[in-house]
Amino acid sequence: MIGEKAFRMMVQPQTCGERVITWSQFCKEPLPDRTFTFWEWFYAVMKLTREHLRGPWHDGCVLGFIHKKTAEEMLMKCPNGTFLLRFSDSELGKLLLYIFLLKLFILFTYNF
Repeated sequence: MIGEKAFRMMVQPQTCGERVITWSQFCKEPLPDRTFTFWEWFYAVMKLTREHLRGPWHDGCVLGFIHKKTAEEMLMKCPNGTFLLRFSDSELGKLLLYIFLLKLFILFTYNF
């Protein structure tokens, strides 16, 4: 998922190491349909992790980056009340909380 965001296209994880991202793609050009660059988005995620998710990160509770659809598919296989935190793709520094309850997704957005 993070490779797809950086390269702005669908890529197989095993091929990301074979690709080159330009400096312009990395930190100058806005991501498609966004007002921020890949670097601004990534930095906001790392800052959020460092300042608010350090404990869960060190405990191994942070899975990494996943697509919205993958998150929803994972939760549908879990018991009611299961939740998942996900970094926002569209807004800098926001964390999304998905709760699977009674076969519905409840979504909360947190600004830090």
